Amino acid sequence: MPDEYKKSSTSPDVARAPFRLSSSAVSPLWAIVIIVLLGLLAFGNTTLNGFVYDDCEVVENSQLITTFRNIPILFSRSYFRYTPELSYRPVVTFTYFFDYALFDGIPEGYHLVNVLIHLINAVLVFYVLRILIQFFCPPLPQRKNIISLFGALFFLLHPVVTEPVNLISYREDLLSTCFVLLSLMLYLSALTATTKKPFIYPISWIIFLLALLSKESAITFPFMLLLLEH
Repeated sequence: MPDEYKKSSTSPDVARAPFRLSSSAVSPLWAIVIIVLLGLLAFGNTTLNGFVYDDCEVVENSQLITTFRNIPILFSRSYFRYTPELSYRPVVTFTYFFDYALFDGIPEGYHLVNVLIHLINAVLVFYVLRILIQFFCPPLPQRKNIISLFGALFFLLHPVVTEPVNLISYREDLLSTCFVLLSLMLYLSALTATTKKPFIYPISWIIFLLALLSKESAITFPFMLLLLEH
């Protein structure tokens, strides 16, 4: 069989190669674009909702959030007199002040903030997974972007997040998750840095405190770090 024929017979395989999914082709920027677009496609319609269930008592009928002059109440014992919350979550209530200042009584704006926080959380999941893969799975550095993207999309579109995204009064779950992820990302960045950056650790713990003041379930975060260190 002539050599020329043998070489030409391999050309169809070479032509099909560019259509394969390349893990290196997924850059962090493209990953963020995909996360944002799919997140808006899945949850964008929630901005058309009104105040429902606990939203009416926590946000719509609240007199506390109508003026920034009431912010000191968040740090006093009067907090529970002015809010229907049974737990101390001043960071969440603090965000409602800005919602009211920007959107007044228009619920679409409040829902939009929830969607944006959820998108930020998904992006943070992407970056946390990238760091974990790079640090703990050295054989997979070339695939860290595509693996992290699928992990972030699983978090983004999982049905369990439907309630906190749809209900304004459940924003504490979104904010607590946001601060925990950000704290974890900073902690991992300091842990894996080639040069020592001790100042990052105090910042990480301050952000963890914000997570605690958003929802008390964030108390599990230090145990997560213990498992990570182990």
